[in-house]
Amino acid sequence: MRRTILRKLSAGCIVCVMAMVGGVALPCPAQAAMEQIPLSSDVPARIVGGHVLVPLRTIAKSLGATVEWDSGSRQATLSLADHIIRLRVGSKAATTVRGSAESTVNLDAGPIIVRGRALVPLRFIGEAFDADVLWRPQTRQVEVTHQGRCFVLTVPGEQTRAAPRPAERTVYIAPYSGRRWHTTPNCWGLSRARSVKPVSLSEARRRGLTPCKICAGG
Repeated sequence: MRRTILRKLSAGCIVCVMAMVGGVALPCPAQAAMEQIPLSSDVPARIVGGHVLVPLRTIAKSLGATVEWDSGSRQATLSLADHIIRLRVGSKAATTVRGSAESTVNLDAGPIIVRGRALVPLRFIGEAFDADVLWRPQTRQVEVTHQGRCFVLTVPGEQTRAAPRPAERTVYIAPYSGRRWHTTPNCWGLSRARSVKPVSLSEARRRGLTPCKICAGG
């Protein structure tokens, strides 16, 4: 009986040490009795310079922090117990205050504004408030573990934009009498036309027109 208890205690110590080494959090499913809460916002999280940025109030609310927003200076102040964080949009310098100790941290990715929402670096905010942050690149999910709860945030993948279609060439025709299309409205072949109309090259071809021998080399 005594040996069994000692074995269980030893195994528990090993798990605790593994969880603490390097400040790496265990995945949410691996932690016993861990409540998992999905996070969402009207403005999705995004990756900027290799860092996940999330809406300010989304991460603050999940950690139980209060937020003060100064629209004039575009500065956000987050408070949780005796810990305060100040960030300013357009600046990569953040100020942290814990008790009477104040320090400045240089961020790799500073806050930005997207669709009227301030987005802040998730890992910096989470770890500053003693949360464990784990990024899962396979599923593009971030797990934030704080005070017995695990918040799961999915970062949408980057949408591939279709390559812009090249601008179609504009040519000139005599809409009432012409049989050819021209590269310039000043072509001698249009000198007697009652009117000159610019159209796309595909439209000219659809009408059965052929290139002018003078200006288009047809």
